[in-house]
Amino acid sequence: GTLADTDVIGFYQNDTKACFNVLHFKGGNLLDKEYEILQSVEDQDAAVASLLTQFYLNRGYAPKSILLPFSLEDGSLFEMLLEKEMGRRTKLHVPQRGDNAKLVELAHTNAREEVERITTREERTGSALALLGKMLNMHTPRRIESFDISNISGTDIVASMVVFTDGKPKKRDYKRFALKDMAGQDDYASMEQVVTRRFT
Repeated sequence: GTLADTDVIGFYQNDTKACFNVLHFKGGNLLDKEYEILQSVEDQDAAVASLLTQFYLNRGYAPKSILLPFSLEDGSLFEMLLEKEMGRRTKLHVPQRGDNAKLVELAHTNAREEVERITTREERTGSALALLGKMLNMHTPRRIESFDISNISGTDIVASMVVFTDGKPKKRDYKRFALKDMAGQDDYASMEQVVTRRFT
């Protein structure tokens, strides 16, 4: 299309944040871009439909054409609402290929970059810990202890324990264990001994 009067919609979310992004084209040129940051949502389609409605009704203006990343369940109702409120027709399109599809991809990329920019390291760590808890069918782990066995030619066997609290190293809790009565190199027996000593 000529992008004479077109908005391009992008949407992206991670585990904690989402971004609704609008690129405004006029006369074939990118005139402006706007975005809204929100908490991540369960129903992406419903969220985009709601955000679109709020955005254009609050703005009081809608372009001739809106390019979307996916079709809306109530797309025709949304078109009718815009026509009623704005007094002009606006067409929704979901481009599958060509330049318009690339523009939708650009809007998506902009939304993703904005989400990544404002998502803090703590939030990323928190979501990773929450995912780990879900995979292990347990509450989100606050403290993680990890053990490693090292030895020199099967003698002088030592176990190291590292500790993470809320995803951050807690070095003052790190420990080393000199293992006792080990007949040669046996990682399983070494691990059994150090974990037993740690928790008894």
